[in-house]
Amino acid sequence: MRVKFTVILIFLFHLSALAQSRWETTKVYGKESFKSAPLLWQYKDKVFLYADKSGVEIFKEQGDDHMFVGSADEKSNPVIRIDALKWVTDQGLWLFGGVSSTSNELLNDLWFYSFKASKWQKIEVKGKIPGPRRGAGGWIDEKQNLYLFGGFLDSPLTERSGNFSNEIWCFNTLENEWIDKSNINSPSARVDMAIWSPNPAEIYLYGGFGYDKDYKGSRVLADFWRYNSTRGEWEEMSKESHSIERVLGEGGKIIYPGYRVKAKHWIDGDGNLWLAFGQSIISSEKISIEPFIWKYDTKKGIWSYTYVANDPIIESAELIWMPLGNRIEMIFPNSLNKDFRFSVKPELLQLNLKN
Repeated sequence: MRVKFTVILIFLFHLSALAQSRWETTKVYGKESFKSAPLLWQYKDKVFLYADKSGVEIFKEQGDDHMFVGSADEKSNPVIRIDALKWVTDQGLWLFGGVSSTSNELLNDLWFYSFKASKWQKIEVKGKIPGPRRGAGGWIDEKQNLYLFGGFLDSPLTERSGNFSNEIWCFNTLENEWIDKSNINSPSARVDMAIWSPNPAEIYLYGGFGYDKDYKGSRVLADFWRYNSTRGEWEEMSKESHSIERVLGEGGKIIYPGYRVKAKHWIDGDGNLWLAFGQSIISSEKISIEPFIWKYDTKKGIWSYTYVANDPIIESAELIWMPLGNRIEMIFPNSLNKDFRFSVKPELLQLNLKN
């Protein structure tokens, strides 16, 4: 899938009078770049790293808050990949699908890294399995079963509009079996959406890139859904719009994030949903990167936003989380460099939100 967009960087000078929060670099992991982007998981107070040999070297001697879970140079381990689906359970780390960084092949293998055994294992699955894909979303239920939604099923090198999915699959971690739980009332087929699970029975989905509800073509999406896993039912929380005016409230106040693909998302300690970065649509050929961090209050049912100084200009990050109060941390930001190109920097950044 190749979608050609002009990147527009939004600088909102009329917000300069507001109190600004700003990203600060708190740790640099050497000057080297990665041959292939590392895979990262965050569980409790630790960051888990899986990378090729060069990636492991960059992370050496970083302290007890970083854990290495092997190198892709070992034949018994999974290949390094991008756009894979990752889960964390109390037993270990899970990895499914994505695109191989060496062969560009779409994958549908399932791997597990055991905290107890400290090693990777390729899972031999019973029966049917989801097709190869990238950019799927997922969550975990109360029984530690793994859920998968959507994704892109064609080769990433194709010029076609793409074969998007809105399948729901559940992997039973006790039986090593995939179960197709697709629902005709699911959101439309898509890739690179944001999915949150503040509790095992409640899942939220926002945006992504895929088909609109009339299935008349693919585009960036802005719809917001809630899924009740107990009843297996989807509820549409807000309807998307082809017009940016639908994103604005009275007096121009923004009331929800609008079109968004590849956004980073996380949950705070109160179960609220957070959204930042990614690409936001302006027109069919123009994309913006906005200096806002969004919060959805799950109790009040409303969106709010914080303006963050757009320096550095960040499009995404490998991992982002909220360890304490109003502090947000992210690792390996994909930011604009001095040559006006985006590159992944081996850094840890911290943001203290101002009330």
